[in-house]
Amino acid sequence: ELHAGPGLHQRITGVLRNNPQGSWDGMLSEVPFSSLPGRLAMLNELLTRPLARHQKVAVLLPKDPESLLIYLWLLINRKTTVPIRPDWTNEERLYIMNQSGARIMITVNDLNFTQCAPVEDEVIYLEDMHEAMSQRKELHVICKNLHAAGRELRSWFHRSPEKSDVLVEFYRKEEICWKHTSLDATNLLAAVQSLRQVHEFRRDARMYHNLPMSTAYGYVLELLIPLVCDLNLSIAGDRANDEQFARALLSNDYATVIATPGQLRAIADIAHSKNIPFLTHLFCADIHPHDASAQFLQSRGIAVYCCAGSDETTSVFAINKANYYGRDIVGKPLEQEALEQGSVGKPLPGSSVKV
Repeated sequence: ELHAGPGLHQRITGVLRNNPQGSWDGMLSEVPFSSLPGRLAMLNELLTRPLARHQKVAVLLPKDPESLLIYLWLLINRKTTVPIRPDWTNEERLYIMNQSGARIMITVNDLNFTQCAPVEDEVIYLEDMHEAMSQRKELHVICKNLHAAGRELRSWFHRSPEKSDVLVEFYRKEEICWKHTSLDATNLLAAVQSLRQVHEFRRDARMYHNLPMSTAYGYVLELLIPLVCDLNLSIAGDRANDEQFARALLSNDYATVIATPGQLRAIADIAHSKNIPFLTHLFCADIHPHDASAQFLQSRGIAVYCCAGSDETTSVFAINKANYYGRDIVGKPLEQEALEQGSVGKPLPGSSVKV
C-alpha cells in the first residue's frame, strides 16, 4: 500500500466525529463542520434515489459553502464528480459530458452565473433542493427530453452501474486540445499528506483563497485540507474582483492566503498604506520571484512563495520553502536543502514534476 493508516474517507469521517471546530465561511453563508453530519444526512434523504443509477455527476455551482457540501456528499458516497466551469460554452460543456459519460448535472437557475441553459439529459437545480428540504418532499429532477425519460424508465430494469474508484474528473482546455485528469482516493490523500508534511496547518488557523473547483488544487485546498486539518476557510466567492479580495484582508485575521498574480498585486497596493498584521504566508504562481509587488511584500515581513506554472495554485504543490527534513510519502527519509534566492522552488515531498 502507498499509504499506511486510514484512507481518505476514514480521515474525513474521523474528523467529523471528533467535535470539529472548523468551518467553510462564504460571503452569505457559513457551514460549521460540527453541522456536517446532520446536513449530510439530509442530503442522503434528498439525493440517494435521484442519483442511485448515476455513477458520474456533473457539477456547475457557485463558490459557496453550500456547494462544497454537495461536493463532500458526492465524495463520501463515492460518486465520480465532474466539475464544470461557468465560462465554458454550451458546446464545450456538451463535449465534456459526452467525454466523461455524465448524464446528470447539479446546477443553479441563475443564468448570470451559469451563462447558458443546461444541455444535459437530466438536471437537479439547487433551488429545487432547498425547496424540497424545507417542505420535506421528494426532489424533482428535470428531464430535458423524452429520450432521457425513457432511459430513466428502462434503467430501473437493469442492474445498477458498478462503483468506480475514480472520485473526481477534471478537464481543461489547452489551445485546441482538452486535457483530462482522473483522481481516486489514493491520489487525493497523497496530495493532502504531501501538503501536511511541509506546511503546519494549525487547527485554529484561518485560510483565505478563491480557487476554481474545476482544478485538482482548488478541490484539494478548499474541500479536503480544511476538513482533514479542521481549519476555518474563508471563500471570497466567484464574483469578487482582485481589489475586493485584497480589501477583505483588512477586516479578517487571515494567516495564510493563496492568491492569483492580480490578487497579489492588489494586496501589495494596500500594503503600501495599511498594515496587514495577521498575514504571514502568501502563495502565488505564474509570477516571477523578483516581481516588484512580491519583493515589496517580502520587505514588509510577509513570506511570499512564488512558483512557475500557469495554474493559479501550482505554488501550493511546488514551494520555495527553506530547509525541510522529514519523510516522503512512503515513509523514507527526505531532505530538501534551502531554496536558491529568486528561484521558483521545489516540488513537495512525494510529488513529481514533468518539464
